[in-house]
Amino acid sequence: MKIIFITENFLNWSKSISLNQEIKITTTVNKNCPNRSARIDFDGVEKIGRITLWADGNFFSEIIDIESEVTIFQENGEIKMEGDLNLKFNSFLLLLK
Repeated sequence: MKIIFITENFLNWSKSISLNQEIKITTTVNKNCPNRSARIDFDGVEKIGRITLWADGNFFSEIIDIESEVTIFQENGEIKMEGDLNLKFNSFLLLLK
């Protein structure tokens, strides 16, 4: 059930993310481990970011300033419901813009 959550809901949610055109969004699914994961990478001119969500619901997100190479945002936690995606990652997306 959680694997479906990741591969369908998380990746579908990534398609609805609205950022400026200078930020490229790519997705990757890792099926080679028992706790599968999906990853969304954000590659911008000034910042890069990544959100990784594992099949057990745990996530890790970070944003790095390209020029200074400093991590300017980092969060880990757990997603329990589909609606949590927008709530959990709102601060991440606002800082990435």
